[in-house]
Amino acid sequence: MKKRGLHTLSALAVGFVLAQSEQAGAANPNTAECLSAADSSLQLRGEHKLRAARAQVLICASASCPAAIQTVCLGRVDQINAALPTVVFESKDSSGNDLPNVSAMMDGQPLSERLDGSSLTVDPGEHKFTFVAPDKAVVEKTIIIHEGEKDRRERVVFASQAGPQTTGVATAPALAVSPVEAGPPNDPGAGRRTLGLVIGGVGVAGIAIGSVFGLMASSSSSSSKDNCSSATNCKDYKQSLSDYNTASDDSTISTVAFVAGAAALGAGAILFFTAPKAVTTGRWQLTPAVGSAGVGLTLKGAL
Repeated sequence: MKKRGLHTLSALAVGFVLAQSEQAGAANPNTAECLSAADSSLQLRGEHKLRAARAQVLICASASCPAAIQTVCLGRVDQINAALPTVVFESKDSSGNDLPNVSAMMDGQPLSERLDGSSLTVDPGEHKFTFVAPDKAVVEKTIIIHEGEKDRRERVVFASQAGPQTTGVATAPALAVSPVEAGPPNDPGAGRRTLGLVIGGVGVAGIAIGSVFGLMASSSSSSSKDNCSSATNCKDYKQSLSDYNTASDDSTISTVAFVAGAAALGAGAILFFTAPKAVTTGRWQLTPAVGSAGVGLTLKGAL
């Protein structure tokens, strides 16, 4: 009982201080408003909108709310405060010195008019922070804030402005021209020649197939004549007829393969030998040059 009483007193004290500092909720909410705030705080807590959830909890923890609702909401104050992350931003110039009067925005909404080293309460999740220096220089950072993270330190560095411009009268640099090796050749006919080689290869294969079937047709024809040299001298008519038909089929395949192969070989040769030739393109390069005569520029190129 003693421990429970201390917890209740602690929650009451925290709720009172937060209510006074943030001016959250109505001064004396009625029962309906207390119930609505309690429900809203649960929904906002589930959406990780902890700052808005705390504002609703402070409403339903008001003294004018029913005792049961007030006790529950006071208990939620400690839970939300423990989960709320805080961040300390350190604004620096490019030399590492503190840079005062820097304002901060989070997700397009004002967060702090002036970073003074104090911790800022933010919701957990991914946020885009925008920092603006007195000279209107802007730095943007995207940071993932973790729930329950306290006093995380983030350094914001503003780059120095461009250095002073040099004064004086500069003389025009000398311009030297020297040749360089030509760039890699531009070969528009490479693809056409490759296609010609492929088609020509198909043609050679067709001629080879035609030769093989031609030899097979010749062999079958000889075998047919051996079995039946004449109408009156036929040792095996059935085998002779089979060899004759095989010779006829092989001869047809041989003829077709020869004709197709020769056509493909001719087409491949035409594509290969009529493809555009490689053309060497010029290239120019302008580079600074330092010599005994002074500083100048060197123009290199080839036509």
